[in-house]
Amino acid sequence: MGPGSASIAGRVHRRRLLKSVAFLIVRDAAGLSQVLVTHLATRARVERLTEESVVEVTAVVAANEQPPNGVELISPEIREEATAFPRDLNRNTP
Repeated sequence: MGPGSASIAGRVHRRRLLKSVAFLIVRDAAGLSQVLVTHLATRARVERLTEESVVEVTAVVAANEQPPNGVELISPEIREEATAFPRDLNRNTP
């Protein structure tokens, strides 16, 4: 990407799908990072992700007071590395 960009790799902690934007919260060893998604094709990819899936995100770093660490990643390129299948928490299976 260039100056002011960063790459992170971690697990999908949460997705927030709003009408005009989506937020992807990625958890890695450093904590939580918020990714702002506005591009329709990228949003479609985010909608298909499941919690705990492993992703790599490369994006521009932008200051913002709202996210947990005071910055968010914008204009992301998101690559899914591994899919986590949702577990049925009501079943008594290991």
